[in-house]
Amino acid sequence: MCSYIHWTICQANNITTYEVWKHQPQPVTANDKITIFYDKPIPTGRFIKISAIKPDILIRHHEDNTALIIDISVPNDYGIKRAEREKILKYQDLKFTLKEEWELEQIDIIPVTIGATGLMKDNLQSYLETIPGQPKKHQWQMSAIRGTVSLLKRCLGSQFK
Repeated sequence: MCSYIHWTICQANNITTYEVWKHQPQPVTANDKITIFYDKPIPTGRFIKISAIKPDILIRHHEDNTALIIDISVPNDYGIKRAEREKILKYQDLKFTLKEEWELEQIDIIPVTIGATGLMKDNLQSYLETIPGQPKKHQWQMSAIRGTVSLLKRCLGSQFK
């Protein structure tokens, strides 16, 4: 799922990529307009818990001096609200530190949560619209369901092929 988001961001910013199924995100991808950090710890001048300095994707827009912190989770269907709330709270220190250190005009946290069976909150579409390339909601659902099916196949053994 993270790879798909990275691919859509690259496509939207004219960064050369392969087809979506071959896309292998690098820790740092950049051009003159944007820098994309993928699953990479972000160094800061102050102490922040180690788990809160490594978002799934961090996008820094150089032209308008803004940034987006994107973190993705696929909880069980009953944990969607809790997971979204935890993602927003988890990155508050990083948000304020980067705004100060990078002298950003604005930095937003985008918690992308979708249930393991494809269940989504109503506000997911508004979050996806703020991500460059505007990833498609149905692609997210399919990715979550495929991941759940793959996990079930591995757990239940080879009887389901």
